[in-house]
Amino acid sequence: MVLQKVADLQAFFGCDKTTVYKMMKRGLPSVLVGGSRYFVKEDVEDFIKKGVIKIEILTESELAKRLKVSTVSLWEWRRNKGLPNWKVGKSVRYDWEAVRKWLDEQQEPKDTK
Repeated sequence: MVLQKVADLQAFFGCDKTTVYKMMKRGLPSVLVGGSRYFVKEDVEDFIKKGVIKIEILTESELAKRLKVSTVSLWEWRRNKGLPNWKVGKSVRYDWEAVRKWLDEQQEPKDTK
């Protein structure tokens, strides 16, 4: 049995705390140990497989195609601007909702005169 903290789940799914808390509200089992919340890795995997919460995970080429940009642009955004992602071996994965949120945050406020 492998225990994971909220931050571990965030890194694994490339998502923010809000997504993890949504999973908890929908019944993701967790345990409180010494003031910290932990999740059993196998429970998390079962929870996702059951489709209780939908997390759309994209590869680098899938995201580049969806955004109509090059994979080089994605690399630059990850490196210089904090595009949310996580590595699986040598591959990079993206949570579509986290990317959408990040893109919204990158929008410059329009000048209202």
